[in-house]
Amino acid sequence: MACHRSYFVHFGMSHLTTGDGSYTFRSPVFNATYHSSHGAVTESQHVFIQAGLKPLLNSSTKSLRIFEMGLGSGLNVLLAALETINADSSIYYHSIESHPMALDDISGFHIKEVLNSAKAEAIMHEIHSGPWEEAFALHPQFTFYKERADFLKWTTRPKPFDLIFYDAFAPSAQAELWTTEACDILHSLLGAEGILVTYCAQGQFKRNLKSSGFLVESLTGPPGKREMTRAIVKK
Repeated sequence: MACHRSYFVHFGMSHLTTGDGSYTFRSPVFNATYHSSHGAVTESQHVFIQAGLKPLLNSSTKSLRIFEMGLGSGLNVLLAALETINADSSIYYHSIESHPMALDDISGFHIKEVLNSAKAEAIMHEIHSGPWEEAFALHPQFTFYKERADFLKWTTRPKPFDLIFYDAFAPSAQAELWTTEACDILHSLLGAEGILVTYCAQGQFKRNLKSSGFLVESLTGPPGKREMTRAIVKK
C-alpha cells in the first residue's frame, strides 16, 4: 500500500480542518501536512495510542519509555499524556524534531474546543513552551524531554526504549527516513520485545524493517488508510 499524507491547497490559511473536526498545518519545509485530512486526532489516537501505548499500559509494565521521531504539532505527546494521567505506570517520553513549530502556531489547533478540555490546552501549551534539552513533567506520571536533532545524525541516544512512535513525513517528502539505514537506527533504539508503530504501510518500508530485524505486522489503518504498521523487536 502506498504511504501518503494528504496535501492541501488553501493558500493564506494557517490551519486546516480535517475530517473529524480537528486541525492540522502544512509544513512549509516539506509541503506536507502534519496529520491526515481524514482526521488528525482520529489518526493519532488509532495509530499511536490504541495500537502502541494502550497494549503496554495494559501489561504489567510499571515504567515505560517512549521515543517519538517527529514532535511536529505535539499531538501524539498530548494524547499520550492525557491517556496516562491516571495510569499506574511512570512514563518517560523523548521526542526529537529538526524543524520545530512556532509557539504562535499552536493556537490554530484549537485543542480546548476540539477535545473539550482546558487541561488538554494547558498541556499542549506546556509541550511547546517548555524548555528544550531539559526534562520536565507534563503531569506527575509523565516526564517529557524534547530535543532539536536530525534523526540520521542523532548521536546522544539514551538507554533503550519500549515503544517508538514513528511519525516522520511520508516517503514522498522525507525518503531518507524510511530507508534500511533509518530502520537499523530504530531497531537499535528498542529493547527486546520493543514495539514500533507508524501510520505508514509502504511495502518497501516494511521490507526494510524486516531486514533490520523487526517482526512486522499490518494492522487496520485509521479512516482513509487501509493499513498501518506495527513492528516488534526480537533480540
